[in-house]
Amino acid sequence: MSRLIIELAASSVRGLHVQGRGRRLRVRRWAEESVRAGEGLACALRRLMPRLGARPASVAVVMPRDQLLTRLVRLPTSDLCEAAQMLSLAGHTQFPYPPDKTVMEGWWLGSQADTTTVQLVAARRETVERQLALLRQVGLEPDVLTTSAWGLASWVRSVGRSGELPEAVFLVHVDVEQTDLVFISRGQPLFSRVLSYGASDWQQTFEALTRLLQEIQRSFANIRQEWPDLPVRTVILAGCGPLQQWRSIFEEHLGTSVLVQDVWQIPEGVSGDKVSASAAVVWGVAMATDTAVVNLLPSDVQRARSRQRHLRTLIQTGWLWVIAGWLGVGLLAVQTHRRAHDIARLSGSLHELAVSAEPVVRQEQNVRLVEQLLASRRETAVMLAELFKTVPADVHLAQLMVDGARGDVGLRGTAPTMQQILGFLGQLQASPVWSRVELRSSSRRRTQATSQTEFEFVLR
Repeated sequence: MSRLIIELAASSVRGLHVQGRGRRLRVRRWAEESVRAGEGLACALRRLMPRLGARPASVAVVMPRDQLLTRLVRLPTSDLCEAAQMLSLAGHTQFPYPPDKTVMEGWWLGSQADTTTVQLVAARRETVERQLALLRQVGLEPDVLTTSAWGLASWVRSVGRSGELPEAVFLVHVDVEQTDLVFISRGQPLFSRVLSYGASDWQQTFEALTRLLQEIQRSFANIRQEWPDLPVRTVILAGCGPLQQWRSIFEEHLGTSVLVQDVWQIPEGVSGDKVSASAAVVWGVAMATDTAVVNLLPSDVQRARSRQRHLRTLIQTGWLWVIAGWLGVGLLAVQTHRRAHDIARLSGSLHELAVSAEPVVRQEQNVRLVEQLLASRRETAVMLAELFKTVPADVHLAQLMVDGARGDVGLRGTAPTMQQILGFLGQLQASPVWSRVELRSSSRRRTQATSQTEFEFVLR
């Protein structure tokens, strides 16, 4: 997922376009714009946005630190639910703004014994809405509205992964327009201040640098008061200016070890300007997840953004289903066309095979007919031979008829007496050749010389 991190300062804006998170973070573009004379931040943002490339999936914006107030609150309970109720009732009393005109976010720092420590960050709602209106002028709807202290704490965490850093450090981040003083323990900013002086201001005279050291010592005193169990033993110098030259001066005046840490520089092959200001804040926010930094977006705006993301997800899912449906219909049409083509080819092949096999079928029928005829002749010859064997000497056969369709044999003849005819009938019925022998008719015919009885048998 692509992300855009925008840092708003008094006289400049910076943008970092990244892809992915954590170790898979890849920088796509970096750009910064200064506010020209007679124009506001909106004009600088309009010039900045086209240089950052395509619109990203999510946007995080860093507000100017001087527009915020922070308070450290210790609640007399270790139960988080009870602490949340106390905070909802007494949180707004820590700030000089009316509750309905305040945007407040609580950051849980931990529980110890019977105490829960919470850092409250608040801003006037009018100030937050003014920042949101400024961003909407260039088409940006941020998902996170945070401060430089959380970006710097995340940057220190990323430095700690690549090098050895103590558990608690004091960061002096010198930028072009301002200087952030942040006390960080276990990756969380426990204390933060911003000075409206930049690198060029501290370099003018030694007295100016001495003033910076005095502000740092004043911060040390506040930290000792709020966090007596976390002594400041290491100071990190980062950002702009001759930091290596200042290192020995800081160690002498502060009595602590001082580390000079290089800030991120634009990688080779990445489109963007040379980094003239410090990119530690935007790089830290880019490295962090949205839940690892404080978010000062009003709750109603967060709900609206959540609904928009949900609606966007539903629309994208719907389009994916539509595309999948169309692809399915297309694949089904192609498959149906292929099957129809295969069926047509198969039908043609079967027709050709039928035409080629027709002479063979006819020849087979002729062979069967000849075989049946030969078998019928053999059966007829057997039946006639058996018939002629059983004919008595005084019985004369006059006509033999064969009905091939019914399988019957008709026999007509004459005999002197009816008794002889019945004897002949009995011999035929006893023969195994015939399954059934019937006397269909008989009649007596007399002449002047003889007297004969005519008969007709049906044999099967």
